[in-house]
Amino acid sequence: MSVSSDRHLGRIRATVLAALDGIDATVYLCDAHARGAGRWSNEIELAIEAAAPLPAELLPALYKKLEKSSGPYTVDITDMAVASPRRVRLIHREGLVWRRPGED
Repeated sequence: MSVSSDRHLGRIRATVLAALDGIDATVYLCDAHARGAGRWSNEIELAIEAAAPLPAELLPALYKKLEKSSGPYTVDITDMAVASPRRVRLIHREGLVWRRPGED
């Protein structure tokens, strides 16, 4: 991963964690970036597993913030509460944990 992509990932991570401040949730980095192969992809996939349903306005507001801070990347976010059981298992198995509940 390049210094530029590390910087953008850091900015994306900070934006997501700030949006989830006070919310009991685990955040995962998924797919190519979690496997270290992200330099070939301009899409970053994240997943949020919250203890309670996410506020309805959270994801739209987060997407809007990420449009401004994600640099050359497109960010896709999976709310694990509505993901298929197969997708949830895959995220648990292959996702890189960015934050666990209580960590900030």
